[in-house]
Amino acid sequence: MYNFRLAITSALSMAFLTACDNISHVNKTLSISSGDEQKIEFNTINYTISDAKIASIKDGKIKAKIPGKAIIVFRDKNKNTLTINLTVKPFKLLSIGNSHTWDLKPSDDLVKLAKFNGVTIQNEWHIYCNHNIENIISSPNNTCVEPNKMRYKNAINNVAFDAITIQPFMYGKINDEVNAVESLIKEIRHSKSKNAAIYIYYTWPRNDSTELDNMDYAAIWNGKSEENGRQVNNGKAFQEYLQMRLAKDGINVSGIISEGDVLEKFDRLAKAGEIDGFSGAGELYRDNLHMTNIGRFIIARQYLHKIFNMKNVGYAPGTYLPGQSPERDKIIPSPILSMGVL
Repeated sequence: MYNFRLAITSALSMAFLTACDNISHVNKTLSISSGDEQKIEFNTINYTISDAKIASIKDGKIKAKIPGKAIIVFRDKNKNTLTINLTVKPFKLLSIGNSHTWDLKPSDDLVKLAKFNGVTIQNEWHIYCNHNIENIISSPNNTCVEPNKMRYKNAINNVAFDAITIQPFMYGKINDEVNAVESLIKEIRHSKSKNAAIYIYYTWPRNDSTELDNMDYAAIWNGKSEENGRQVNNGKAFQEYLQMRLAKDGINVSGIISEGDVLEKFDRLAKAGEIDGFSGAGELYRDNLHMTNIGRFIIARQYLHKIFNMKNVGYAPGTYLPGQSPERDKIIPSPILSMGVL
């Protein structure tokens, strides 16, 4: 005798088993650096994360925050899951340049500023004061500041850096400096750091005003900065020439961090009375080449903004304080703290 109830029960059981068999549970491991993002190809309707301090999830992307481990489980409308076993590492950064790079305070305040804004940096630096990239390449063991652990050649060949910044400078033949920058980039691309994001960190012009505050910043920045094929001051013309040459020669970089352009905008806003307490960019110089503590904070903010695509870089209490130049440094005022990146 045909058992109708048993047949229906068997059919439902088979359907349930078939549906269960179609549910997918995928496990993956992922290791990324603090500050980096990773897009997840999964039709997520909800997720859980074991430790929200380690990473955040937004618009289908994992944003790495502080170093550590977390388990993230994504679910779709069909109950499929994707489990990510996430490891976040410190972001490894190498800064190559002279005292303009050292003005960022890469050994301490820059790291604290980054951490305050959600990124943990493990930093290395190669600083050769008052010298350009051509001199750094020709004398790779010469530095004016001791590196954290290694000079640049050992560093790029022993560490897989996430990003490297290169700071060109004046006092040499224009083509020689461009050739040196390109040579350094090629050297990096054949090292352990071959996959590093490379940024040109282009800085600001010399302030030759008798009184630093009276500097005509825009005229110097936008004016002629070379004589007889030699770069005699940092200026926009060389920055644009360098960008043109890199593109022409097929040398790819992740971007230009143009502090010179940032200070030009600051100067324009200050002269227009839009930054309380400041009349121009000359007030950001502590001497004819270097920044006051306020200038240092402004350039560091732009540096982090460019590398980590931060929409805003908030001030970290206790960083970029007055002290190195008592006659020029000041407590960072609220108009600077609130103005954001330029």
